[in-house]
Amino acid sequence: MFSDVIYARPLVTGCIFCSLLIGQVRPAVATSGDRPRKETAAVTKVTQTDPDRVAVTDFLKTARAAAEAQNKRTPDSGYGVDRRTFYLAEAWCVQRVSLPRNMVLERCKVLDVSDGRVAVLVVTSNCEVEHCDADYWIFSDRRGLRRSPINLDFELVVSPDHQFMYVGEVQSGPEGPKAHLMRIELKTMSLRRVANCAAPVLSPSKRSIGCRDASGNVHRFPLPDGPLTLVHTIDLGKKRIYSDAHSGVTLPAVRFIADNRIRIVTLTQGGDEEDIEEANWVESPRPPPK
Repeated sequence: MFSDVIYARPLVTGCIFCSLLIGQVRPAVATSGDRPRKETAAVTKVTQTDPDRVAVTDFLKTARAAAEAQNKRTPDSGYGVDRRTFYLAEAWCVQRVSLPRNMVLERCKVLDVSDGRVAVLVVTSNCEVEHCDADYWIFSDRRGLRRSPINLDFELVVSPDHQFMYVGEVQSGPEGPKAHLMRIELKTMSLRRVANCAAPVLSPSKRSIGCRDASGNVHRFPLPDGPLTLVHTIDLGKKRIYSDAHSGVTLPAVRFIADNRIRIVTLTQGGDEEDIEEANWVESPRPPPK
């Protein structure tokens, strides 16, 4: 049995908020507790015969090919492929979604979510010194791109049955920051708040989501409806979670280092130090057989 490990290390940061706006530091990513594994023949067959999956696969192939075909292939220059994120020329986005003529595009990218099951198109525009506009579309079936009912920033989790997408958000208010886990029903694009946590990550068993409340504590949310259960309370001592007036509280998702073990990283002080803890993960019970 491992004991909890608590330590801190310096973290060199630059303009965190500005980098987040253009998606170069921490773009929205799919999070999963899975270890890398080869796709089975059965999954490949389903992908080839399910018209919805075929449509998503073709869209992602087109996006990847367009990103790789650019003369400038690094994300810093605006084009290329990076961790299931395809950075594309602005004209590529303009051809696929209706955008206002007066919009000044800054960045166009496509995210591969849940191993090619869902794609997300993100358009960043009209950037000023400390603000950019962003629009989001979801491609989850043969109906093509549909506008998202919520900003798709940071970690995205798709349920194993591909019916829902979960996204976390932290909002500032008079009583302090509030963390919300939002659920999008991919069939209808309807939105519902399902728990008071953010930074979701799929557990290795795929039966639940690990997430964090506004104080940084870790919870378990059994799919698809909860309830939320506290797993680990962080101990920062006299330190506080890093927060600024623009991006608010930053909550990195926990990382599964084993099926029953998690690592929790928390930005503290001025955003230049990390508190790192490890804790046991207790998975949700298996659902009774139907």
